[in-house]
Amino acid sequence: MNMTHKLKNIHIIPTDKPSRLILQGSELVLSKYLEINEGVSEFNQNIYITSDEEIKEGDWYLTFTNNEVMGQPRKCEDTNWNFSHCKKIILTTDQDLISNSIQAIDDKFLEWFVKNPSCESVEIEKTVRCTNCGQEYCDNLQCRGFKDIPYYKIIIPQEKPKQERICNCGLKESEHNVRHPFIPRQETLEEAAERLFPSKMSDYEIFLLGAKWQEERMYSEKEVESLLHKFMQSQHPDWHGYSTTKWFEQHKKK
Repeated sequence: MNMTHKLKNIHIIPTDKPSRLILQGSELVLSKYLEINEGVSEFNQNIYITSDEEIKEGDWYLTFTNNEVMGQPRKCEDTNWNFSHCKKIILTTDQDLISNSIQAIDDKFLEWFVKNPSCESVEIEKTVRCTNCGQEYCDNLQCRGFKDIPYYKIIIPQEKPKQERICNCGLKESEHNVRHPFIPRQETLEEAAERLFPSKMSDYEIFLLGAKWQEERMYSEKEVESLLHKFMQSQHPDWHGYSTTKWFEQHKKK
């Protein structure tokens, strides 16, 4: 089952207890060890990832006012309490909560997060893991009889791959070598129509814009003659005798 969180579900709260997350100035850093910063408790931080799941007895939760966390995490002792402004904690770096069976946030996400501290929401996939081998949805014979426990997997946001431009020859930009410089792909007729005619226009305006678009795609006689001359030189470096201008004049459309 996938749980997609569109609203903020990553919350950072200062702590006076040991933590691997430390706020140095405006930069969040990850230490290899639990750091104790006596007297500067505002520098120690804990991350709490919350869910919209029902809060049950024994669960830990955060309380919110105007979408801001109020106070420290609390443990649910009475399910009759009004939890309309609360969110269940499902993952954390808080060692006290981890010792109370709340799942710890793994290093892979923490390393990514300190490089992307502006991220406020991640997608969480809820699965189960075997208490014996730790495998998801375990079906090993030797693990029969062991209990499966809920497990939350963080889907780390991936950067969208950069879309490569395509040359007229069909090659991607990265596939070109020095001898074959990249030439931008020409605009298709459909793409030009969408760009030129975003709204209703008169026939007169459409005709003028269409003619202008066609003109921009065409080579002038001088440009064709110059390209022909360069081609002959590239194919025959010692070529210099035959007049391309004369040949062009003989064969161009009158």
